[in-house]
Amino acid sequence: MENKYKIGEIVSERIRPSMKLIVNRYVDGIYYCFIQERNSKKELVYFERELVSGISHSGPIVSFPLGSNSINLKRVTQLQK
Repeated sequence: MENKYKIGEIVSERIRPSMKLIVNRYVDGIYYCFIQERNSKKELVYFERELVSGISHSGPIVSFPLGSNSINLKRVTQLQK
């Protein structure tokens, strides 16, 4: 299995994209990361599916149902303009 994220790369949790993580190592399909802002020595452990690239989400994500499909909008404020 090849790893998607490289050592030293900044990633985020899928459920908390505002928390930035630094990939420290990758072993047997598991990523060991440090929290970027805290400079702590404690490692957090994630599967690849729990991480996303270090793209920041600056606003709430809102879904508007359209039949069987939905549209996800990253920033509500853009719609109000």
